[in-house]
Amino acid sequence: MLPFGASRKPFDTPNPTLFHAPHWPYAGDFQPIQGWDLDEVTKVSSGVASLDHFGKLFYYLQELFAKFCRQLKSRSISFRLYNQDIHYLAGNLQTRFFARIELSNLLEQPDINPGLLSRCLIPLLQGRTTNRHATLIMLFTTSVWAQLNNLQRAPTIMSLIPRVVMPPDNQDPKVSKILVAMGLITDVDDLFEQVLNANQGYHHASMAVKRDHTIVKKWPWRPNLIPGQYGTLEELAIMLSTVNLSLARYVEYKSLLF
Repeated sequence: MLPFGASRKPFDTPNPTLFHAPHWPYAGDFQPIQGWDLDEVTKVSSGVASLDHFGKLFYYLQELFAKFCRQLKSRSISFRLYNQDIHYLAGNLQTRFFARIELSNLLEQPDINPGLLSRCLIPLLQGRTTNRHATLIMLFTTSVWAQLNNLQRAPTIMSLIPRVVMPPDNQDPKVSKILVAMGLITDVDDLFEQVLNANQGYHHASMAVKRDHTIVKKWPWRPNLIPGQYGTLEELAIMLSTVNLSLARYVEYKSLLF
């Protein structure tokens, strides 16, 4: 998305990835700002159009990509690309070689056994004697919501919301907004502990959860302020105005192998 008032003259060819004859290839709720830190983006100046958030995103990404390119130029970096299932990929990689492994939310896929975490991936991390900071990072995006539904807490929480704020039609956009807000104000630490404890695949003698994260926040998309603090409502309004994974949780693991 170009900043407000920018010339569109150089953009004379549509992006072919956005168009497909049989159907629209992207979900209707996709937004350019999705996945980026809205708080950081809004701090960027967009000139006279101070509320042009897509313009802010343009300048933010322009600087971010330029910084990334400068880093690539100043370092000796090589890329090795594999097109293999993770079970086979782990067998082709050097053990005790990696200082960091990032999994995204791979282990939430129904056909992936959580046991492969300890069986295949932890042995790839550098051992404690080589690098005590070596870390495997895993992301959970749906597990907490699932646990919330399993415990049937949603009806309890909804009963605490005054009926006067509930729209008469369940298809009203305000319903989605209320559900997102519910996720933002729910105490989720206990729920996530239950998720980990319920699946022994996330526990093994060869690895341990790092109590204090050193790379990424445990809950990067949760409110930073507590109710009553100055700016709480403004922070909540910003979070509700963007697509965010309010119940997404990162976990950092360390290897116990030497």
